[in-house]
This record gives sequence, structure tokens and C-alpha cells, in this order.
Amino acid sequence: MSVGGAVLAAGLLMTLGSITSALNSPCPHLFHYDSTDQPGQWTGTVTLLSDVELHGVWIRLIFDEKLTELDVGPQLRGLLFLFQDNFGELINSDDRLEYLIKNKNVVLKSETPTNVKITVKYEGNKVPNLIGYRLNARTVCSAEMNSRLFFSGDLDNKAFLASLTSSKKASDYGEFEGCGTIPLLRDNELKNEKAQNGQWPWQAAIYIQNNNEERYVCEATLISPKHVVTAAHCVTFQTTELVVPAHQLTVYLGKHNRGDDNNAQTLRAEKILLYPGYVSSNLLNDIALIRLEKPVTINDYTRPICLKHSSDKKEGFLVGYGINRDHKIEDLAQAKVKIINEEECSKQHSDLKSLLTDNVFCASYVQDNSLCVGDSGSSLALLREGSRAVWELKGVVTVGVALQDKYLCNHSSTVFLVDVANYLKWIQEVIS
Repeated sequence: MSVGGAVLAAGLLMTLGSITSALNSPCPHLFHYDSTDQPGQWTGTVTLLSDVELHGVWIRLIFDEKLTELDVGPQLRGLLFLFQDNFGELINSDDRLEYLIKNKNVVLKSETPTNVKITVKYEGNKVPNLIGYRLNARTVCSAEMNSRLFFSGDLDNKAFLASLTSSKKASDYGEFEGCGTIPLLRDNELKNEKAQNGQWPWQAAIYIQNNNEERYVCEATLISPKHVVTAAHCVTFQTTELVVPAHQLTVYLGKHNRGDDNNAQTLRAEKILLYPGYVSSNLLNDIALIRLEKPVTINDYTRPICLKHSSDKKEGFLVGYGINRDHKIEDLAQAKVKIINEEECSKQHSDLKSLLTDNVFCASYVQDNSLCVGDSGSSLALLREGSRAVWELKGVVTVGVALQDKYLCNHSSTVFLVDVANYLKWIQEVIS
């Protein structure tokens, strides 16, 4: 090959490398380049998608290279407002890296994907990469998301707490028929021991698919045929309020231990519903719901727990996978715990007292040398007495013993739980 040919080939490879890099969008379902018909110009598609109805839209696109021009398509399908000339007002930053497209007349329906066609014009061989996309001031796509760490589970996150520096009234809640019942349990007398198969039919395990590998992350609790509740930090990128892609999560129900799938139901996550007031820096409002792709099959091994009302009872059972002294998760188990007051909890954990709010309470183990049970997302179940005794969900573990690096549990072993009763109004609105 001649010198001139080698230089031409090298330049072509550099150009192709730039194009390949730019075509690898950080969020291909929300932005991607489509085609090019001349040098220095690419057409692309921006997808507008919101979980709530938006009256007026403000789209901010951020690129890593300066643009000479950004054109926006003249018409949109799926909106209640169609444009005659262009999408709306277009404003660019002085460095021409950020572009704001806004129109107060647009009504974007919730859960209704709407595509906007754009044309990116630039100088040189490097195709500008999209590195940020915000819809109405909310970051929906960012190149930084791909570099964020997933919450890798309590057992792998000893430094998680080291990085940490609103109450809602409960409303009447329509319970699901058969909730809180355990058909395979002859009586409600329980001990601190491994659970029988089918003993806690609402207990769920969350797994995440990452780099072609499925990995256990957290626990959850079935509260409706199509929803489980868990800790918000389990379904967000570590130390952020950004939810992980729902399609990467799988929820197992009826799973007696991590290797037992005989009675398990496997469901993909359809959507992650983060409580709007969640703050990762201090685990404020650390609660989230996962909507499953389809309803579970209700049977003896899988059924929801009740959520009717807050109970005055102070003792119940912490339910989750047992954690042994080798830091490994074992079979599903239960441990009897009692709810303690804020003063007592603060004395035992002065370093964690900042986590205590009106929506968080503490529970300690009743017996010494108890089996350590449950990590983030585990449940505290209380028995509601009456003509029809049922189990109801009192709390969801936000900081368990594993996050505190403790594996032998006794009176001084304390877990922090989100008080589910304070979020019933939000839960009801979401699942109904």
C-alpha cells in the first residue's frame, strides 16, 4: 500500500471509529442516530416518554462536540398539539454543546412514547455524541448512567453506608382476597429457624442481569398480583436517584432458597416506581415498587401479604434469606424481633441515628444467638389477630445487619425499617 493510501485508510478508520462511537447511544431507546445523506450531517430520533402527563415540554440535549446547527422536525405524531413550522423555540448555549427545545403548548400523555426527528450538523470528522438528555428538568438519559455502579447487594457493599452523610397519611386500602394467609402452615406458632417451603408466600428475590450474568441483589415483598415493594436503593444506581433499567431486573417468587426453583415463579420487571421523595444521600423515603410484566399465579407458594392498616403490636417476624457467619445467604428464614423506640435505637447506633425519621423505625432481635435474617428489601410481618388471622406488612428493611457487617444476631442487633403504613396512600395510587 502506498503512503498516500495508508494515510487515507487511517483517516477512514478514524472517521468510522467516530461514527461507531456516536451511534452507540447511552440510551438507544430514547435517542439514536438514524442516517446520513451528506458529510457533516446526521438525522436522529429523540423519544419523549414520561410516567406522568406533561403540559408543556422542555427538552435539553447535551453533546460532547460543538454543533454548527440543530434542526427539529416540523410535526409530531401522538401529541395533542401539532406544529406547522417547527417543534418550538430552540435555544443553544454559547459553546453550542447544549440545546433547549421548548413549547408550553404541548400535552404529552403519560406512558405514550412520542418521537421527535432532529438533524445534527457539525464540522470535521467526529460525529457529536449525545451525553445528556433531560425532559422537563429530569435526567432521562446520561452517558454517566453507564458508568454508575449498581447496588451490588448488602453482602458486597461494606462501604455503602460510609458514603451516606414526609410522611403521608394512610388511606383505606382494598385488600386482595387471600392476602396474608399461609395455606401450608398449620398454625401461627413460629420459631427463630429456617422457614418451611411455602411458609412466607409473599417473599421475593430480585436479580439483575448485567454483562450476560444474572446476580442476586435484594429482597422484596409481593403486595398485589402485579407489584412487589422493596428498598429504593436496591433499584437505583448507587448513591443516586436514577433507577436501573427495568428490563434488567427479574423477580422470583416462591423461591425457598437461592438454588431452589421447584415452586418458583419467574417474572420480568415491567417498570420501577420510585417514591418521589427518595433521597439517596441519607436513604430518606427508601421505598420503591416494581411492577411485574404480568400477574403472578396465586397458589400455596405465592400470594400477596396484607397492607390494611398499621398495627399497635410491637413484636413480629423479620422474614428473609438467612445470612451465615461465612457471609453467605442460605434458606428462607424468620427471626422474632421487637420494635424499639427512637431513643433506644439512637443509643445503640449513634452513627446511624440520622437515618431515623417519622417514616423509619428500629427493631431488635428478641433472642441472643438468633439466626441473622434478611438484607435490604426484607419484610417485617405482624400477625393481625381476629376471626380471620392474617399477616400484614409492617416494614421494609432499609439497613439490615449485613450492611452493618454483623452476622451473629442478638439483643443489640438492630435493623432499620421503612414504615409501610406511612406510604399506603402512594402505594394505593400506584397499584390501582
